[in-house]
Amino acid sequence: MALEEMPSHTTSLLGLAKSEILPGAGKSLLNDTLSSRLNTEIKEVIAVLQETQSDVTLRCECNSSSVIKWTHNDELVIQCEVDHGLKCKVGHGFTNRVKIGKNCDLIISPLQYTDQGVYYGTCGDQRFDYSLVVLVPRVVNVSAGESAVLRCYAVPTANRKLYNLWEKVDTERRVQVLQFKNENFSYEPKLKGRVWASKDGYSRGDYSMHITKALPSDHGLYLCRYSEEESDLSRGDPNSVLLNVQAKNHALEIKVGDSVNIPVTDLAEVTFTRGGDTPPEVTCSVKGGKPECSSKYDGRITVGNNMLTLTHFSLDDGGVYTLREEGEVFSIFNITAIHHGETQSSSTTNIVRICIVALIGVILVVVIVVVCKYLSKRHSNEVRMGALAGQCDGVQREETGVPSDTTQAEQPTKATALFVPEVDESQLSVPLTETSSHSPLPFREKESVSVGVDMP
Repeated sequence: MALEEMPSHTTSLLGLAKSEILPGAGKSLLNDTLSSRLNTEIKEVIAVLQETQSDVTLRCECNSSSVIKWTHNDELVIQCEVDHGLKCKVGHGFTNRVKIGKNCDLIISPLQYTDQGVYYGTCGDQRFDYSLVVLVPRVVNVSAGESAVLRCYAVPTANRKLYNLWEKVDTERRVQVLQFKNENFSYEPKLKGRVWASKDGYSRGDYSMHITKALPSDHGLYLCRYSEEESDLSRGDPNSVLLNVQAKNHALEIKVGDSVNIPVTDLAEVTFTRGGDTPPEVTCSVKGGKPECSSKYDGRITVGNNMLTLTHFSLDDGGVYTLREEGEVFSIFNITAIHHGETQSSSTTNIVRICIVALIGVILVVVIVVVCKYLSKRHSNEVRMGALAGQCDGVQREETGVPSDTTQAEQPTKATALFVPEVDESQLSVPLTETSSHSPLPFREKESVSVGVDMP
């Protein structure tokens, strides 16, 4: 089949647009590719590069073929021979990052910023062209009901007609959220009245879009583009914004018999879930500031000043209350019923208990260390005193000539010799006297032997 005769193929991933041109160098490259493949439809795929691992899949449908091949900017990405058990050859820069998925899909994981460009896939007579755009969007986090500002800037040219377009990219389509053309604004009907931009800001290069009272359904990827005199669209800076809208979560502890206040709007629905697998039950529906509640809440619920008040709170009232507006979750209240006198913050009690246990543990460790040091020092002193006493006893026996029982004296000396420090002989003093001619001993009978020992 000739190239110009091949059928067009349409697929979607984060929104695809026919024949959209990449800015800058990508635009020139894509124009060259379009010139060589005149009747081939180029599908744009937008992928978001996140802090966590990102991936992208380029779809294709292949009935049967012996060879599947993908190229990136005319350079080989991967080529597989199906007849040989899907034996594949991977191009430079894609090692361990690409594989063939279902049919002949090209899966790139992890995604890199340099992966953007033109991809061309072949499977037999079937061909698939993609323009991959990799974005690193600015992230904006807001709670449901709050306002959000999606920033976008560019340098306008004086005396030119300005065109500004904000799009939201969904998995199946693109939605024009805001458009400024011929000095007039137009909006997506569902968002009209909640989105706006400033003409004065345009003159300063501020193309930011404002969203009031953000809904969970506003969550998604937004693209900011502009042009002058309806020329090719360029992307602003930042070129994309990822808006995260989350429901507000509240944890409350209400004493039995007290009242609880839940913020509501003029058109809201409050559901109650007791817990476990219990299905949610509609507590109240508020229309025009008037509540319509189930019978169990008769006489206990009032609405005023955008606040739903439930009085005489009971143990059975404890559970999860979910506030919805137009089917979208705005707030979640996890309410626990407690008796009067109970500690209202179990977490605080737990922290105090943990601190007390930790303090007791530290005190025990300190006491054990002190006792061990004391016992060790006491044992060392006892050994030293025993050794010195043995030395002194030996010196006295040697000087007096009194024979010693070697079997009893030598053994302790040998046993304690390992622990006895050297003793200076000058520290041992044994005063001697003249020997009496009538006495068999070398000392006088009434004089005693004194031994002076310097104790450590």
